[in-house]
Amino acid sequence: MQSPRGGTSRLLFIYGLVTLLPVIGLGVVLGRIDTQESDSHGLSEAVAKARTMSAAAIEPDLAWTDLRLGLSSTERLEIGTAMHALLTSKVALRAHLRGADGSVVLDAAHPDAPPTGPQDDDEVGDAMSGATVRHLNHLNGDVVHSGRGMGPRAVEVYLPLVQPGAGHRPIGVFEVYVPYKPIADELSASRNRTLTALSLGLLGLWIILGAISWSSTRRIRQIAADNEWLARHDEPSGLPNLVGFRETLDDRAAVDDPAPFTVAVVELDSLRTIVDTFGGEVGNAFVRDAAGRLTEALGPDRPVARIGSDQLAIAVATASLDDPMINTVLQTVGAEVEIGGVPVSSEVTVGVASWPIDGAEPAGVVRAAELAVHAAREARLPVVRFHGGLERFDPERITLLSELRRAVTNDELRLLYQPKIDLASGRVQSVEALIRWQHPTRGLLVPDEFIPVAESTSLIWPLTAWVIDQALFQIGEWTDDGMPLSVAVNVSPRSLRDDSLPDEVSRMLDRRGVMPERLEIEITETSVLADPGRAAAVLRRLHEGGVRISLDDFGQGATSLAYLGRLPLDEIKVDRAFVDAMTTSQEDRTIVRSVIELGHQLGLTVVGEGVETAEHLELLKQYGCDIAQGYLFSRPVEPDALIAWIRNRQLVTRP
Repeated sequence: MQSPRGGTSRLLFIYGLVTLLPVIGLGVVLGRIDTQESDSHGLSEAVAKARTMSAAAIEPDLAWTDLRLGLSSTERLEIGTAMHALLTSKVALRAHLRGADGSVVLDAAHPDAPPTGPQDDDEVGDAMSGATVRHLNHLNGDVVHSGRGMGPRAVEVYLPLVQPGAGHRPIGVFEVYVPYKPIADELSASRNRTLTALSLGLLGLWIILGAISWSSTRRIRQIAADNEWLARHDEPSGLPNLVGFRETLDDRAAVDDPAPFTVAVVELDSLRTIVDTFGGEVGNAFVRDAAGRLTEALGPDRPVARIGSDQLAIAVATASLDDPMINTVLQTVGAEVEIGGVPVSSEVTVGVASWPIDGAEPAGVVRAAELAVHAAREARLPVVRFHGGLERFDPERITLLSELRRAVTNDELRLLYQPKIDLASGRVQSVEALIRWQHPTRGLLVPDEFIPVAESTSLIWPLTAWVIDQALFQIGEWTDDGMPLSVAVNVSPRSLRDDSLPDEVSRMLDRRGVMPERLEIEITETSVLADPGRAAAVLRRLHEGGVRISLDDFGQGATSLAYLGRLPLDEIKVDRAFVDAMTTSQEDRTIVRSVIELGHQLGLTVVGEGVETAEHLELLKQYGCDIAQGYLFSRPVEPDALIAWIRNRQLVTRP
């Protein structure tokens, strides 16, 4: 007779054996299914990583021209550096930019290597048709890269490079080998958990299998969702990144009858100092806080994104930002806040561009706003609105800048002088100094060809100092020669915001032994309006030191009268555009007469510039203008030619 223990054991053994076989079979089937899903997910995850690499390392600096035409030196430098970083950080095992003909335009491992010739590669052809090609392979395991043995497992991804929102044919292909081991390890761990759960017991088989299926599906979806989120968001701050921000703008532009919108790029000038001083956590918290304050101040319908380490971007549904809204941005972001008990603040620079005025595609508008903020930073201005003249990289500009540095010390700069005629006496009491550059190969250059280059860098001060010092030297020479002339020099907007300008001018006056009233500083309305408070303070100190102040091109600005009475002015110059139009336009004659009357009521000397005809001169005399300047009398000439001109006409008034 069989003992109960033995029978029970036998039944348990049979039950276990009978139930184990279908469980093993089911486990094998489920294991295969899970492996297939995991491999498919692994490929999808690799593609998502490749898209992230493309969005971060290539697309921001790509000019979106056919890659078969090659890359510019700037593109090669910036994209090559970013792609090489992918290799050094082991995010990618190999990365190429390839043209439609299969040629390798840029190799991340050898960014300085020249492009290769065309190569017959089916994957490149498929990608150029708009498809994303992906293969689980080995490094050096395909025909194109064979000959060096089998490398580590990798997902070979070919992404077509299509400008966001453009809808054109791809300009080339981004080929990248994403290491598969980290993906495989993660998927292997997931499979092991699944198999462990399947072996917990026959009685709970359907519950366990259901739970595992649900858990695996949820995990896979979560990983994909996380990768999708990371591709469009800045992880430290949680804000949308450049890719996500552009997609938001694309959606706005893609609707029927889209409304114009404006993009403002806000640069946190002191963020790097905050990070270096208090650490990255405080820096990221400050960025999140700044974004939250912006959203609260501007409204939730104006999305805020972090498009760079120290840059936020805002999209506003309006054709142009008005000054109050810009002031709100400056004050909101620039305010001091307490982060974790640490008071922090940052100066703010803003670049503004509008769609569709400044770019046909939203991505182009973002780029335009970035150029504007770059220009604002270089010019030390709080806000710059994009205009067509802004260029980020210009080889000729860089070359000219290098040459201009040498020109200051190599005696290539010259000052020409144009007389200013006193209309009551017909005599010359003062002249205007106008700089020229005698370039060794390009000939004589006028200020418009090189002053903007200097203003975008710190070179503007050495150039300004040279002009002032040379003018003071010439005053001394003329005084010794019996020609006591005053000289007016133009000062750039950037120099006008330099608090050290009055002290430097005073030192130069003392060194040259020139009386301050013999020097006249000419400024423009736009230079004052860029930062009225600082400009007024600098001008006041100059004026208190005895230097005369002249406001040039009066009438161009929209808020001239608001500041005219607040500035320490001695003279205003009627803009040449109004003077030129006097002979044909009653409205311009009225403007000129009104400006002259206004200047006299404020106790200022009024100069009419751009006088080229006798009719111009006669009208200015009728309206009571004090001084005239223009080609009717003389073009800007060398110092000796000016003195000869004056002596021939016996026009000097001696004090």
